[in-house]
Amino acid sequence: MKTCRCLFWIGSLCTCLLAVIVGIILHKAYRPDVPAYLLESIGEEGVQVFMAFDRDGDGYLSMDEYEELYLSMLDSKHGQTSLQTKEYTQPISADDEVITLQARFQPIVRESMTRSKQEGIQSDETALPGLMNWTRPFKEWQTFAVQNFLNFFPRENLNVGAVYHLVKDERTFLEKLDGDLSSNRYYPPDVKDEHVILHRLLQMFHPRPFIMSRFKPRGSMAVLRAKSATHLDILFRMHAEFQLNELPHYPLWFTPAQFTGRIIVTRDLRHIEHFNVVVPTSKKLNVDMEWLESGSNMVVDIGFMPEMALQSTSPSVHVSE
Repeated sequence: MKTCRCLFWIGSLCTCLLAVIVGIILHKAYRPDVPAYLLESIGEEGVQVFMAFDRDGDGYLSMDEYEELYLSMLDSKHGQTSLQTKEYTQPISADDEVITLQARFQPIVRESMTRSKQEGIQSDETALPGLMNWTRPFKEWQTFAVQNFLNFFPRENLNVGAVYHLVKDERTFLEKLDGDLSSNRYYPPDVKDEHVILHRLLQMFHPRPFIMSRFKPRGSMAVLRAKSATHLDILFRMHAEFQLNELPHYPLWFTPAQFTGRIIVTRDLRHIEHFNVVVPTSKKLNVDMEWLESGSNMVVDIGFMPEMALQSTSPSVHVSE
């Protein structure tokens, strides 16, 4: 009896060991040959996602396989995909007030770019179509409901000097350990409802804003500067960037040093007296750019942009006026 029991356990152990070996062999047989730099960028999870859609395991996505991937990326909430420019809308109720903002924009001074000042170094013009063609704001005028700005207002603490997040880096601890966000992107990810206002504001400048920048500092903060019996005076600072190129060109990132702004609102949060946001121009250089030349050489440059600002034209008024 003991001999039979021993043989049973030995046989079970051998079977499990054989299953593990076969699994490893099959995994290696069907796993695509992933370059080390790409594996570092997308991680094991990214490889597994690709393999999930690569049904025949040939290392390529056919149109049939791509169709499944495309449908999986559909944004059921907004009815758009992450492979196209999105324009969000926000409701305006009949009892709300509205405020009109004007976008002012002057393109980068090409001569201020440091590479242009270095003798013998000329940027590849074919890599910069998005920068060269960006000469005016995407939307010069736009009207918003006061209630659209609720994310700018303090939730609880109304003490002067109180600091709070407008956009917070909500990645997990392990995700943050992976490093910075990928630069191999063209279209912004979906944004939460409370962040839609920030996306819409920045989209007045360019159709593809990223409210969460790839590198630190990320996100946006606000502080209650002052208050009275009737009004709140709020200052805020945002770090965001724009993707200027589209396929088939390589990504071209445009990262202003910062956006600083001010909003004055009544304490009942129903009337805005003033709103503005601007990229400071007090320094000789105020924007960072990154792009690829010849498909492999990463170029980093800095330059000066004379004007990038949003300004309210007057205090908010009732929607019926």
